Amino acid sequence: MGKRNNPPTKVWLCAVAVQESPPQHLVRLGCVAPGEPLSAAARRVLGEVVVEEAHFRGVTAVRSWSTPEAFNFALTVVLAAAALREADADTQLAGSEEWPAELLGLKEQVPDEASAILAAPCLAPVEDRFVGGGGGVFVDDPRLPLDVVVFLMLFNAQSEVLLVRESKPKCHGKWFPPAGHVEAGETLHEACARELVEETFLRLDHSTVRIVDIVYGAGRRYSPLHFVVVADAIAPGPLKSEADADAESIDAAWRSVPEVLAQLENAATAELYRNPEEVSYVLRTAVERHGRGCCLPLCSLPAATSGDPQALASCS
Repeated sequence: MGKRNNPPTKVWLCAVAVQESPPQHLVRLGCVAPGEPLSAAARRVLGEVVVEEAHFRGVTAVRSWSTPEAFNFALTVVLAAAALREADADTQLAGSEEWPAELLGLKEQVPDEASAILAAPCLAPVEDRFVGGGGGVFVDDPRLPLDVVVFLMLFNAQSEVLLVRESKPKCHGKWFPPAGHVEAGETLHEACARELVEETFLRLDHSTVRIVDIVYGAGRRYSPLHFVVVADAIAPGPLKSEADADAESIDAAWRSVPEVLAQLENAATAELYRNPEEVSYVLRTAVERHGRGCCLPLCSLPAATSGDPQALASCS
């Protein structure tokens, strides 16, 4: 079969900067560039309105829609800023006349009170179920013009991170976090649970799922949307062993975080990892933001046929 001509993908960003004292906030609209972390895009879009450093606090909404000209993906991102510039009624919704009609709902979801924005950064329950699924932009009969990928970062009390050894021919035997594509109709919760059990044999504790970063794009021709999440397993059961190797992974193991980071910094040992620069960024970001509590609960609305009752109460 020939390749389908997909419309270009456009990732919109509704950036919200919040100052706690005195309470005020600013909203700006922009677009995310390929390869740009969402928090960096938000800082760029907000520009000079943020006087002092702003910390990533989370995502309050996610939605997608298609037009003949483009596939659109929109996110609302919240930054906590020490100080803002000119946060008055005339500037709070600057550029609102340029907002596509599909984004007006995102703008309206931003609470009026700054304290309310910071108090509950959480995805709307029904807005993280993707109408398509993963599979990539450049494959036959693609299921979604924008590929959505999840990275699962699990840590234990011994300062260890859960990694798997890849079974794919192009990166066979290399270490990588549990990760994979969001399939058609899945929520991020469902994708995380499926990937975790497939690659490690552990079951996801849905109440612990938190987003620590979102990155759009990783290559020149391939620009997926990566959700980096931290989570826990329901119980530390037996991990997948080499005897259980399949197309998903060879095995899984808890690895010392300092040791992994040291190997990633060494050119000779970095080759033990698939995409070492990517693993280094994801691991460092997860450790730093999870340690500071800068991660947001993820609320999903699983399918009615879901066999996991815990997932039905995954808003935390």
